[in-house]
Amino acid sequence: MPPRNRACQTCRQKRRKCDFTLPECQQCLRANQICPGPHKGPIFINQTQVVTNKYAVKACWSTKKCLPKQVSSELIVSEAFVGHFVLSCTSFGTGLTTISWLSALNKLPEQSGTPAFSLALRATALAYCAQAEQNWSATAKARSDYGRALVLHAKTIAQNPDLSMLSMLGTSIIMSFFEAVSTTTSQAYEEHLGAARKLLAAAREQEQYNAILDGIELHIQYQIAFRLIVGYTLCEQTTSKRTSEYVLQIDPLANLLVDLSKIYARKFHNIASVVESIEVGFMSKVVTICKDLEANLFAKVTTLPWEKDTELEYDDAIAAITLASLNSLRMLVLLVSNTNLGGEVRESLKARGATILQAATYLARHEIRCAWLRMYLPLTLVAMHSPVSAQQAQADTLLRDWLGKTPLAGLSLAATERVRMFRAMCSGYK
Repeated sequence: MPPRNRACQTCRQKRRKCDFTLPECQQCLRANQICPGPHKGPIFINQTQVVTNKYAVKACWSTKKCLPKQVSSELIVSEAFVGHFVLSCTSFGTGLTTISWLSALNKLPEQSGTPAFSLALRATALAYCAQAEQNWSATAKARSDYGRALVLHAKTIAQNPDLSMLSMLGTSIIMSFFEAVSTTTSQAYEEHLGAARKLLAAAREQEQYNAILDGIELHIQYQIAFRLIVGYTLCEQTTSKRTSEYVLQIDPLANLLVDLSKIYARKFHNIASVVESIEVGFMSKVVTICKDLEANLFAKVTTLPWEKDTELEYDDAIAAITLASLNSLRMLVLLVSNTNLGGEVRESLKARGATILQAATYLARHEIRCAWLRMYLPLTLVAMHSPVSAQQAQADTLLRDWLGKTPLAGLSLAATERVRMFRAMCSGYK
C-alpha cells in the first residue's frame, strides 16, 4: 500500500516525525542512520472500507427499506371504477357460469401488455362513474385520459404493425363505449364501430377466444341497428358485414334487425348509402322467424308476462329483452312494408308498442342495468311511431327518467334528439 505522507521510510518505520529535509532528514542524521529521503511518488489514501461501513449503517436505518411498498391509490380507484363499469354494462346471459364478454376481454393476457387498452378502459370507466355521479371534474379527467389513449393507440399501431388484432379490437370497442357515455363528436361512435367491424374479421382468423368475439359481434350489430334508426350515416363496409354462422345460431335477430334498420333508414331518413336489394319474401321470412322465436319463448315460460300486485312480471330479464327485440322487428316490418298505417296496421303497431313498454317498465322497475344498451332502439321506435299518444308519452318518460338518467348520456342524447326531430318533421307535414 502506498504511504499516507512523504516521510522517509526510516522515520515511518521508527514512527517518528520527519522534517522532509533533502537529501537526508535531521532525524536520520542525529541517529547516524542512512536516510532514503522523502517519498516522491503520489500518495494514495484508501478509505474504501470506512466509506462502505458508513453508508451500510445509513442504509439499514433507511425508511424506504423499513416500510413495505405502497400500492398506488390511483390504480386502486381506477380498478374500482373499471369493476363497476364492467358489471353494469354486461350480463351473465343464461347462467352464472358464463362470464360476460366484456369481463373476459378485460382479463385477456394480450391486453395486459397494451397500454392504450388499459388507459382507454380506465378513461371509460371513470367517465361512466363521473356521469352517474354528475362529477364534472372527473369527466374532464376522463376526457384527458381518453385523448391520451387515442394518441397512444395511434402510435402503437404505427410502431408495432404486428400487434394482436384482438388487442386493437378491444381498444376500439372500449373507445366506442366512451363515446356512448361522453360524446366528443357526432360521428366518433360510428367511426369506432366501423373500425371494430373491420378488425373483427381479421381477429376471427386467429380462431381463439370465440366467445369474446361472438359477444363483440352481437354488440356491434345491435348498436349499428340503433344508429341507423336514429338517422346516423354509417359507411357501407360497416353495415354490409354479416355475422358468423355460430353467432347467427346464438341470436338470429341481429342480422334481421340490421337489415330492417337499413331499409327503415332509406325510407324515413333518405340515407342512400345503405340501400340494398331486398330478396323476395324477406318480410314474410322475418315474420315467420319472429313467430317461431316467440313460440319457443312461450313454450319455456307458459305465462309471460304474469300479473303480480297489479304489475307485470317476467321469468327473467333475458325474456323481457328478447320480447322487446322481437316486437321491434315486427314494428319495423310494419313500418317499411306499408304506406298506409291505419286499420289493422295501426292496431298491430299499438299491440307491439304495448308489449315493448311492458318489458321496458319491468326492466326499469328491477333496475336491470345490462338492458340499457338493448332497450334504446325499441323505446325510440315506440316514441316515434306508436299510433297512441299515451304510448308515446310513456316511451318519452322511460327514455327520460330511466335511460336518460343512466351514465350512457351519449346514446340518450341521440335517441331524444331523433324523437324531437321526427315529431317536428311530422308536425310540419300537417
